Amino acid sequence: CFDKLLEINSKHINALYQKDFVLFLLGKLKESIQFFDKALSNEPNHIDSLMQKGIVLRKLGNFDDSLSCFEYILKLNSKNISAICNIGITQCENGQYDDAINILQKGIRIEPLNNQLHLCLGNVYNLLGKYDESIKHCEKILLYDPHHFDALLLKGKLLMKSGKSNESIEYFEKAIFVNPHNIEALHLIAKAYELLCMHDKSLKYLDLILQKDPHNITMMYEKSRILIQQGAVNNALQIVRQIVKSKPNYAHVLSNDYLFDDLKNIPQFRTLISMN
Repeated sequence: CFDKLLEINSKHINALYQKDFVLFLLGKLKESIQFFDKALSNEPNHIDSLMQKGIVLRKLGNFDDSLSCFEYILKLNSKNISAICNIGITQCENGQYDDAINILQKGIRIEPLNNQLHLCLGNVYNLLGKYDESIKHCEKILLYDPHHFDALLLKGKLLMKSGKSNESIEYFEKAIFVNPHNIEALHLIAKAYELLCMHDKSLKYLDLILQKDPHNITMMYEKSRILIQQGAVNNALQIVRQIVKSKPNYAHVLSNDYLFDDLKNIPQFRTLISMN
C-alpha cells in the first residue's frame, strides 16, 4: 500500500517513512537509507526519519554520520531523550565511553527517572567493568518499575560477573517471570546454577531452551558439558553425535574442550571427531 501512495504522490512523507521502516525491519539497511534520504529531502526536519536513519547508519558502522542525525535532532529539540540515548549508544559502540557517559548523564539531569537513560548508562558502566556503578542504575529503574525485564536481566548479569551467582538467580527468576520464553534469561540462569555446581537445575533450564529450539547447537553443547561433569558420559556422547551431525565443523570445539577428555577414550567419540 505504501508503493501505491508513492505512485500517487512520490513525496508523501508518511508513505516514504513507513516504507523505510519496513525495509529496516526486513534488514535491508542500505535500501532503507535511500528512502530515508528521499523523505528528508522533502521534509528535512522529520524527526522519525532522522532517528531511524541514524540507527541504520550505526548498524552499518557509519558512526560519524549516525551521530550527525541524532545531533541534528537535538538542535531541533534539545530535550529529545531518544536522540540523547542514541548518541550515548553510538558513542559507546564507537569506543567513546566518556562521551557516552557525559551525554547520558545530561539526559538524566533532564529526566531523572527515565528508564531508557539509566539502562543505557548501566550498559556503558558494564562494558567498562564498573559493575557497582551499573548496578546503581539498575536499582534506580527497579525502584519504580520492579518488573523491568532489561534491568532485572542486567542486574543478574552484573551480580554473576561479580562472583555473586547465588544472588543473581533471584533477578534471573524475576526476569523469567516477566518473560518466560526469553532464551537469554533461561541461558543465564542455567549458567548461574552451573557456576554453583547445581547441575540438575542448570539442566532443567537448558532443557527448557531445547524444547523451544531443539537444534540450538550452543545449548546442546552446554548440556553435554554438564552431563560430563555429572559423569553421564553415555548421555553426553549421544548429544555429541547430534551436534556433529547438525554442524560438522563443531567437532574441533569439542576436541579442544578439556571437559571432553573423558570422552576421548571412547572409540565412538574419536571416530566422530576424526570424521569431521
